[in-house]
Amino acid sequence: MNPKTLLIYDTKRGSTEMIASWIAEELGSVDLKRASEEVDVGSYDLIIVGTPVYNLRPLETVERFIERNLDALKKKKVVLFTVGLSKRLARFCLNKIESKYGIKLVTEAVFLGKLGFINRMDEKEVRNFARKIKETFYSKEEPSGTT
Repeated sequence: MNPKTLLIYDTKRGSTEMIASWIAEELGSVDLKRASEEVDVGSYDLIIVGTPVYNLRPLETVERFIERNLDALKKKKVVLFTVGLSKRLARFCLNKIESKYGIKLVTEAVFLGKLGFINRMDEKEVRNFARKIKETFYSKEEPSGTT
């Protein structure tokens, strides 16, 4: 049985939204929500959180989502990805979130984004990350016609 999956994100200029949509497409059955939306985190098995990085911090709406749902997140399987123009800075932000909130991540990723004419997004890298999530947490389809 596949886990009930929530992909929660927010975006400022569209990169994180695009990355979230690529991940959702690869996983298939996912509830895709903005961090500002009210959602019952307790009803999900796997929670994927995505945020852009600004001034070495996650977007404020994502940080508020984590704070509102911290107790539930600590009891769930959580995946975190950050998006920035530098993987080093995106990694710094990811590590900061993990240590500040004490959330044990089952996996994580940092992706490059876009800003104006600078576009460093890598769709193939994002989709490969989503496939790894699927291989790890989603059950394999049973071949039809087997007894």
